[in-house]
Amino acid sequence: MLRYENAVLRRHVPRLRYGPTDRLWFAALSHLIPRRRWPQVFPMTPATLLAWHRKLVAKKWDYSQRRRPGRPPTSPAGKALVLRVAAENPRWGHRRIHGELTLWVPETRLLLLTWALRSRPGKARS
Repeated sequence: MLRYENAVLRRHVPRLRYGPTDRLWFAALSHLIPRRRWPQVFPMTPATLLAWHRKLVAKKWDYSQRRRPGRPPTSPAGKALVLRVAAENPRWGHRRIHGELTLWVPETRLLLLTWALRSRPGKARS
């Protein structure tokens, strides 16, 4: 009789779903309890706990949402500097200006600035 009642209850009561915060707590508690005791303590299998932990770590180190496509933006001051040097020296090409700016500007920022030289107005293209 008891088995029949349990079967009826299982059909009528929906399965318990754990949310992300519950999974986080279970994964954190699993580090404090020896693995051989997990079946007595947790209401899920050890494989489920380990899978939740793997997904949690994978989500933490996933940078796909933080990435933006394309080149990082150039600061207006850097762009103005490149255009000023180009205007003061109209016979210099973009390679010469780039070489001169390497003496003034740190190299990491310089690569972001030189794109302005290729499209400056008034420069004849050959």
